[in-house]
Amino acid sequence: MPIIESFFKRYKETIRFLTILFTIIFLFFGVNEYFDNKIESKITDKDYIKNLSYSLRPFLIFDVEGHILYDHGAEKRLNSITMDPKLTMKNFQNINDFKIVIEPKNYLSVLPLLENLSVHDFQISSNRYKNKSWIYTVKVLATFEPIEEPIKFRLELME
Repeated sequence: MPIIESFFKRYKETIRFLTILFTIIFLFFGVNEYFDNKIESKITDKDYIKNLSYSLRPFLIFDVEGHILYDHGAEKRLNSITMDPKLTMKNFQNINDFKIVIEPKNYLSVLPLLENLSVHDFQISSNRYKNKSWIYTVKVLATFEPIEEPIKFRLELME
């Protein structure tokens, strides 16, 4: 046993240094693995991704009658979407242009993106309207007979 004791006495500082070094290395890798697992579990969580998507890219799809067909987080940020004149699928063929007024709950500094999702051809222009609202003037360029499916628009709020 004197050989082992002399070995430990001689290399005491080296053993202490190596012990501390390995402890730090294992601690670093352990903490790194812990955070990797936490991040991985968060970004693969469907509810988290859904909420993130709703907050980053809020949009909704609505038809010319004003019905919201799909909401992806935008409806809670809007007071109203109104059509002028009031449109239905029956009277749409007699209309040359109409207006869509978007009234958000809070001020939007960037124009919301309005896209046509139907086969009909529209020219869409936009302006600021009454403080925080936006108005889109939609000119009907071409319609295709018969009009059977709802004419839909996609509104994306840009923040």
